[in-house]
Amino acid sequence: MIESFMKESLNKGDEPQLTFWRDKTGNEVDLLRTIGSKQNAYEIKSGETFSFGHFKGISYWSKLSGATSDSCFAIYTGSKPIKTSYGDVISWLDF
Repeated sequence: MIESFMKESLNKGDEPQLTFWRDKTGNEVDLLRTIGSKQNAYEIKSGETFSFGHFKGISYWSKLSGATSDSCFAIYTGSKPIKTSYGDVISWLDF
């Protein structure tokens, strides 16, 4: 999945700005992608069923970083896009 983000940047002639975040207590975000001055957070799951728990690490990170829900995403193998107050849930099929 992360290679899709890399390809997108490289195809535009941009250097991919990708990283992850984890603190010493185990909170983590699978992917942080910087575009210009905006940073988006992604949690990547292999399951077809969405759970609000997918946003646990992202919610913690967003409180620390000041990010809003429009910068937070969960990617799953299900087919239905979902909007939540925590962020958008995106199907991996949309990549």
